[in-house]
Parts: sequence; C-alpha cells; structure tokens
Amino acid sequence: MAFHKKKKCRDHKHDQDDSPCSQAPLKYVAEEKVETKNAEFRITYDGEVIKESIPIFENGTAEELLLTVRDFNAMCESYELWANLNEANIYGKFRRCLKGDPRGSWDEVIDGEAKTEADFDTQIIDLIVGEIGMEAHKNQVKYLRRTKKLDNMPVQKWFKRIRFINRMLPFMQGGARAKNDVYMLENFIFENIPKDWAIQCELKGVNEDTSWTEVCAFLQTCEKYFKNENVNKSKQNYQSEDNSNENTSNTDESEKPDGRGHNSKKSGKDTNTGSINNPCKFPNHGGHDYKDCFNNPKSASFKGKALTIEDFDKADKKIKEEAHSYDASFSDDSDSSEESD
Repeated sequence: MAFHKKKKCRDHKHDQDDSPCSQAPLKYVAEEKVETKNAEFRITYDGEVIKESIPIFENGTAEELLLTVRDFNAMCESYELWANLNEANIYGKFRRCLKGDPRGSWDEVIDGEAKTEADFDTQIIDLIVGEIGMEAHKNQVKYLRRTKKLDNMPVQKWFKRIRFINRMLPFMQGGARAKNDVYMLENFIFENIPKDWAIQCELKGVNEDTSWTEVCAFLQTCEKYFKNENVNKSKQNYQSEDNSNENTSNTDESEKPDGRGHNSKKSGKDTNTGSINNPCKFPNHGGHDYKDCFNNPKSASFKGKALTIEDFDKADKKIKEEAHSYDASFSDDSDSSEESD
C-alpha cells in the first residue's frame, strides 16, 4: 500500500486532505460579494407603514444566500408576518428574494407541498442544502474547530465572525442548532489561540466558564501585550541568524589589517576578555582594549604597523600613509601605549 505525506493547509493548521478550508461555506475572511439588487417591501405594523429591503440572491456566494434567508426570517419575526398575513403572501414575498436558478430550485422544493410556517422552515433548509451541499454543516463545524485564529485578524473581529457563522449553522442542516457560548469558547476559541495566550488564560483562570464578553476582552489584552507564537518564532529565527552573522562578521573583521568594525561597539567589551581596562582610542577602533590592538607592538595581534594618536588629524584620517613600521621585536620603551592611554 502506498502512503503519501499529508500536505498542510497553507493558511491554517490542519491537513488539506478532507480539509474544511476548501469545503466550509463560511470562512473567517468572507468571499468577495457579488453586487445584487434588493427586493423592496412595504409592511404595515402597529398602524405604521415600514419599508424593508432584502438582498436578492441569484448567483452569489453561500454567505449571500444565508444572509438573504436570515434577513427575510428576521423581517417575518419582527413584524409578526405569519400572524398578520396569509401563508401564500409570505411565500410570494420570499420568492421575490430569489432570481434565476435559485428561484427555480425554490419552486421545485415547494411544488405540491403544504405551505405553513413549519413547512417553510423545512423547505428553506432544503433549498440551502441543495445550493451549498449536504456536508456543509459538518464541514463548517470542522472549520471552526480546526482553524487557528488568523494572525492579521483582530480578536474582536474574530469573535464577531465566529458568532455570525454559529448563527448560520441551523440553516445548514435540518434539526441543527447554534452552539452555546461554553461550547464555542472551548472548541472554537481556546483550541485555536496562540500558545502564549493559552498560558495566560490558564494562569488567570480564564476558561470556557468565563463569559463570552470577558474572554474576548482578556484576549484583546493578550493581543496587545503578547505577540503571536508564530511571530515570536520568526523573530527568534531572525535574531538567531542575525547573531550568527554578527559573530561571523566580528571574526572576519578582526583579521582585516585596518581593523575597522573590529568587535562589537554595542557591548563596549572585549569579546575575548569580557572587560576593557584601557580602551583603544584610535579612530574606528572602539570595542577592544589597547593591549589587544593590532597597531600596538606589544599586542599578540600586532601586524607590523605601530600607530599613535599623533598619526591622525582632527578628521580622524591618517596623516602618514605609511606609519611607523616595526617588526615583532619592537622594544618595550615605545611610548605608543602612553599615547593611547
């Protein structure tokens, strides 16, 4: 039997095989909406004429279909249409909210069927499932449980998006219900936050029994003061590479005859001894002791050219191209040490 290595989803933290990323109807980042027209309704409620607009769904996204259904149901509930209008009137109003193939599908769903409020709810789900697929509910829950918080999505927006998707779950499958806050916090939120945030939650006793609003506020604090795990890893890798390059650079520069850039100016200490008792005062020679300078004939690093401060002008440029040349047996009575001290 041949096995293959599962590919990781590029945007999320699960495998592409049976991935909810490609199959879930609703994502954290909403798909681009198609421009649509609205169906306009004039409703009399409590003696007042009210105008309502519902987006017409034709060939848009799954989210647009769900929004049309949600808004229509909200209109029926807000103005008690099922109590004040006959069923045929309400069915006719909803049909006006569909166009093209979806309207044809709706006609097929209700053809020869009873038309009551209870039937309407069931028929709506049949229409949606026919448009977005029978596995929509399962894939949507998978997506919510497996998809990590997006690095560039603010906590507050993430919480609002999860609640919105949760409210759409009952439309995706007959008999399905929206999840309660405890379930959402345990499975959608705490399972998908960065590890350092999770540690803070544990330390502060923030868990699924904490209110939705309080958890959101706490994670916003984490968002402000604790960097995302992935960002931290990237930063650590960057710093590791930077330190490695700096060490390599210091080693290479110490071999150069002009000594420029020799050892770190940031630390102010000699990398070999760890301390500087007599700092080298030659221009561009910061970061090491004079006894270790390669222009000091007494130094083990001496390279054959001894310099004093007098060999430089006020602009820190060498006055003499060829300064004092000595061999390694330079006498101890040289006053270059005094010049540097």
